[in-house]
Amino acid sequence: MSGWLELTAALAAFVGAHALPARPAPRRLLVGLLGRPLYLVGYSAASILLLAWAIGAAGRAPYLPIWQPEPWQAGVAVAAMAAACALLALAVGRPNPFSLGGAGSLGGGAG
Repeated sequence: MSGWLELTAALAAFVGAHALPARPAPRRLLVGLLGRPLYLVGYSAASILLLAWAIGAAGRAPYLPIWQPEPWQAGVAVAAMAAACALLALAVGRPNPFSLGGAGSLGGGAG
């Protein structure tokens, strides 16, 4: 399989594997057939395998340089990541009902 065709197939399979169970009817059917624990294990295993395939296919796809990067551009990426990490670290301590963790998230705690 050529590089681009394999990458397209891997990404389509990965997206499809996440789009189909997101619909209530197919998910209920799969949970009913397999049971909740087996469904979760199977879905997790399939997701990991499809992600590994997509990563491998991306590595085998042809490299097409768009532009020649300049040395100063690496510094911009480092500075942007430093700012992103600082924002993330500061945001963890803020109460947020939509967060998965941190102080004052849904789920209780002393906050």
